[in-house]
Amino acid sequence: EAAAAVAAASRTSQDVGSLLSGFFHFWADWLGEGGSGRGGALAQWWVVCTRIGAPLQQADKAWPEGAAGREWHLFPIEDPVDEDHDLGRVLTPRSLAVLKQELSRAAQTLAEGGTLEQVLREHQ
Repeated sequence: EAAAAVAAASRTSQDVGSLLSGFFHFWADWLGEGGSGRGGALAQWWVVCTRIGAPLQQADKAWPEGAAGREWHLFPIEDPVDEDHDLGRVLTPRSLAVLKQELSRAAQTLAEGGTLEQVLREHQ
């Protein structure tokens, strides 16, 4: 499956800039405002899963909440090596808000014709 995905990706007619812009737009939308104030409408119900190359339903994962609620699962990303590990568990509501802001800023910068250097520059 992985070899087929790599082969399909290598046949894309899009340039790297378009792919990067699409990446930022996709994730900014994925984490967009949801009704519950969590990660976003999609992130509430789905887990990013690179292992299978498709999202999983969050209900299918039985991740623990962790000590004193320190594991938030606001932007769930399954570890491709250890499927019982959520790589996004360390995001707090505050750090998730910063991530959303930076993804949106990057998408907007590229949409307005900005450069990668501008996207990667630390935002003040």
